[in-house]
Amino acid sequence: MTDNFKEVMTTKTTNAWDAGPPNQKALQIIAPPPQRRESNSPEYVQGNNHINGASRTSPFPFYKNPSTQPKYVAGRNQNKFNDYFIKPYLSGENRRHNIYYSAGVLPYARDAGGNIVFLLGKDKEGNWSDFGGRSEHQDGNMQVRTAARELYEETMGAVMPIDAAIRMLSHSVHESSRSLINARTLGGSPYYMYSLEIVYTDYRKNFKRVHDYVKYIQHKYIEKNDIRWVSRDTLLSAASSVENDGVLLPLRPIFRTTLANHIDEIRAIGVVNIDSCRTDVPSDSGESIV
Repeated sequence: MTDNFKEVMTTKTTNAWDAGPPNQKALQIIAPPPQRRESNSPEYVQGNNHINGASRTSPFPFYKNPSTQPKYVAGRNQNKFNDYFIKPYLSGENRRHNIYYSAGVLPYARDAGGNIVFLLGKDKEGNWSDFGGRSEHQDGNMQVRTAARELYEETMGAVMPIDAAIRMLSHSVHESSRSLINARTLGGSPYYMYSLEIVYTDYRKNFKRVHDYVKYIQHKYIEKNDIRWVSRDTLLSAASSVENDGVLLPLRPIFRTTLANHIDEIRAIGVVNIDSCRTDVPSDSGESIV
């Protein structure tokens, strides 16, 4: 061996890997683990928010008491963006999930006679309206997702799944089956009401089956207790009434206001534009357009 190599071999290393594992006993002496203080201990300091464990002023009180932890509820589960957590202040450059709006769906179909009918839901007050609500963080600030989620939740899945509703509200294939009405909520925030053509069938049967089961297990998030088809004439007649007294179909006040402010758009729902459906046929084909 060369002298340089012997010097390297005999030099005391300072590498942490060569030094071996740390002395656990020494570490325990230096930093003993904190002991839990009982309320009857002489070291227990009454009124101190930190020395006795978790702070009593902590914004997360359910960490100290497991019985108060938020329970998971389908469609309403709590997460760090909802009630049990502090909502951080967002600067003007990062307010993406702090934009408040509402969205909903007004389903319609053609009955056996070809007449336009609308699917409405009845709330606890006995008033009828479309299926809509306020945006949530899970919607990603996308009106279509908010409207699809509200339709699914308020109909209890009796009409269509969420992914199917999103497709029908966003894809160009279904563009002729939907329209959008821009309105306002009672608080003045934007409300996007989508009219969407669906299959005409008895959705009420499936709705009542799910509703009765959810009511049996005492689910507290029942938003609608009934759904039904309503003709266009009945809907327009109810929208023109100032009050719900003596009306065949009492409407939710904000829904009635939305209909009254967009009465022409409601009349145009489902009306086929003949000119837009015309196709040019070569004159030598022998075919004619009826």
